Amino acid sequence: MLAMLLGMMALAAAPHGDLHVSGGVGAEGSGGALAGGSLGVRVHPRLRGTLRIDGGLFPDFGPGFTARPELRFTVSDPSAVWGRFDLVGGLGPRIAGGVGELGFAGIALDVPGPRPLDLRVEGGYLFDRNGLGAAVLAIGPVFDVRRKQPEPEPEPIPEPEPPAPVVAEVPDTEPDGIVTDLEGVEVWLPHPVCRWMPLDEANKLLQELGGGEVQVAAPGHRSRWLTVDGQTPLSLMPLAKIGSLVVVTAVGDRVELDGAPVAVNEDGVLMLSTKPGLVVLEVVGNGRRETLELPVAAEVTTWARARSPQTLHVTFPADSAVLSTRGLREIEAIAKARGDARFTVEGSFSPEGDLVRNRALAADRARAGVAALVAAGVPEDQIDLITEPKQIDSTDWRVLRAAVITPSGMPR
Repeated sequence: MLAMLLGMMALAAAPHGDLHVSGGVGAEGSGGALAGGSLGVRVHPRLRGTLRIDGGLFPDFGPGFTARPELRFTVSDPSAVWGRFDLVGGLGPRIAGGVGELGFAGIALDVPGPRPLDLRVEGGYLFDRNGLGAAVLAIGPVFDVRRKQPEPEPEPIPEPEPPAPVVAEVPDTEPDGIVTDLEGVEVWLPHPVCRWMPLDEANKLLQELGGGEVQVAAPGHRSRWLTVDGQTPLSLMPLAKIGSLVVVTAVGDRVELDGAPVAVNEDGVLMLSTKPGLVVLEVVGNGRRETLELPVAAEVTTWARARSPQTLHVTFPADSAVLSTRGLREIEAIAKARGDARFTVEGSFSPEGDLVRNRALAADRARAGVAALVAAGVPEDQIDLITEPKQIDSTDWRVLRAAVITPSGMPR
């Protein structure tokens, strides 16, 4: 049973085993010269089960073999790099000159070798049910696919030496103002002066006042406050160079920049300040979808216009208000690109036939257009239905048999 259990566990766990030769000296039939191997699995970091098979010559019995289930308990630290020290015990049949039982108790030492192989030296005592026994010694290679090779310690990374601090030299003189190579510098002197003035003029007043806290500004740079004490080096952070973008869309359009929505005013105009480069905008609404790729230069305004929305004419057969498959696809396409726009739907008719019947047919065609928009996901409260027939300027009767869908962003 233990052998069957070990075989089943070996299918689900990492195995270990060994090959060995052994020799023993003792009472009759219990020693001998043997060779064999074992195979087992780990059921716990410190406990392993193995099936050991040996074959060879037994004194007084001649050739034979043993098959012995064993348990190995690790006394030492299982993760120790120097190896493993186990207590071993087992009992199983011996077939040599008949059938008998043979037990074993002993110790084993696994010494690390080239992975995944180690060297095993094992010693112990073999005994049978009659109390006859022999001291045995076995040696051979052992493998354990779960045994880890010790990881080398990481080499310490030297910390870089901190840079030497920069100490600004301040002349031991009376305060004489701000030192800078920037052009167009203006200085704000607070009370009692309270005004902006050019740098040269400000420095003269600072000498008279003995220094003080001032605000400094220069074209293309961020202003800052600083305290003047002696010759004060001035450093201002340059302003980022940006460009401007103005895009005319339609009322009800949605605009995205890099997948994020950007605000469009109530007239459908987008005004954007951005860094120089290629700007890609996605315009969706009023039944259309458009990608705009616009170059933006520093300190320049780029103007662009999105494509104007279009009215959709969906035609019907004569004396019919049933939409064709093509007509349904066209309505579904503009519904998916609605954005925030509304739709107005009207119907029309061709002049053949009875006028009363034709006027009703025009209203039914408009209702069919509304039903198709709702089915495509447009909220009904975003659709305006006009049942009065629409007058279309055409001599082609096929064009006159239609539902006309107009987005709210159409130019008026």
